[in-house]
Amino acid sequence: METREARRWPFEDPTAMMTDDQARANAHDLELLFTRVPAGPMRESLWREVKERNLKEFYLAYGRRLELVFAGGDATRKNQVLRSIERVEEEHLRPFWPLFEHLPAEQRRTGIPGTLHRISRTIHAVSGEPIGVTARVGRTMQGHVAPMLCDGRPLDGVARLAELAARGLLLIGPPNVGKTTVLRELARLLSSDSSTVVVVVDKTLEICGTDKVPQERAIGDARVLTVPGRGSQAPVMIEAIENQSPDMVIVDELSSREECQAARTIMGRGASVVASVHGDSLAQILRDPERNIVFGSVASITLSAKEAEARPDKLRQVQRRLATPVFGAAVELRGFNEWILHEDVEKSVDALLDRSLCKATYLTRVDESGTLDRDGTMVEAAPLIGLYQSRDGFAYIRTCKGDRYATFLGVSGEGPDFSAKSYQGHHIWASISSATPNIWEPIHRAQRKIESDC
Repeated sequence: METREARRWPFEDPTAMMTDDQARANAHDLELLFTRVPAGPMRESLWREVKERNLKEFYLAYGRRLELVFAGGDATRKNQVLRSIERVEEEHLRPFWPLFEHLPAEQRRTGIPGTLHRISRTIHAVSGEPIGVTARVGRTMQGHVAPMLCDGRPLDGVARLAELAARGLLLIGPPNVGKTTVLRELARLLSSDSSTVVVVVDKTLEICGTDKVPQERAIGDARVLTVPGRGSQAPVMIEAIENQSPDMVIVDELSSREECQAARTIMGRGASVVASVHGDSLAQILRDPERNIVFGSVASITLSAKEAEARPDKLRQVQRRLATPVFGAAVELRGFNEWILHEDVEKSVDALLDRSLCKATYLTRVDESGTLDRDGTMVEAAPLIGLYQSRDGFAYIRTCKGDRYATFLGVSGEGPDFSAKSYQGHHIWASISSATPNIWEPIHRAQRKIESDC
């Protein structure tokens, strides 16, 4: 099989607010959060730091130093934590307590009306008194999802998203990589279709905010069902399909067997599910018995001697998918501007289980020269080949037009050794991003011959 070449298209979304308007709205919301901190040296130093950097959250705990947590850049996923010299006193915490008035004692989470900020309180186990606050910053970010997934049709991005979402779309990524932000934008875009009913099941109140009236600039015309407490998301998901007659149900974080089964129930009743899940890759979710329900569940079977002999690895005990996946497409969020798209989840899952090769697409936001850039004006879609690796689940090889693939899994089924060196002592493979592990590119194109049936 001959691979296709990388493609590029403009990073633009005509449905989004202007960038300056978004910045002003988010700055206003941030000011509403910081007015809760009493005027003084701590508030001044807070504001001075956050004006120029991407603040994710701040943490105030009695007697401790204030912590500011900033998002890492494109080169790393690691947070950057800044701690104050001044210690937190009761006066710094007191302005936050009115937000929790009239709430049950066990309620630990609320927000600031009119914003997407999430405020969580810490209760001392012995005294029962509140002793700390964690403020998670929420922002409206329009215009970054449709360009990444529009498949070269930036002026028709909503239609392309509707095609993916109608088959079920799963977002996979570690914490703080932007899954909730992407879901929020998908709610806005998908609900803009006058023929589509979109319902958001908001477990953490991060998608729509904690106010009684959801932020329309965040989720558009999507309906909202809030989840009353821990462990209640699965029943609310069933409520959405039974009471709201949705075409699509958006869910943030499928984390239990019950929630994954509820997603399967929704699919079985004719609606599609757009959801997120914590994990590094599709392969990792597939190895999790609690959550691989969304990929059809996995069972071990025994092959006949003849079938085993026909396999490169000669294995008789293999794994197979039991049912149709809930999601037709999946996106691994490796960073805010680095995504891996599996457009056919069924084929990717079967390839992983069979230790064969599958297709994927590496989507990045780049500048005119093709360099990764969070403010780039182009999207690049590069073909990937996914392959089984016992240590890391999936690994990926970035390919170029004209590359042909020969069977390489061999008896061990391990695939190539990406740490291998040539006879001259030079590395053969190079990782293409320090923030995105397990995506490789051969240093010498002439050494790259891999064949696949995918």
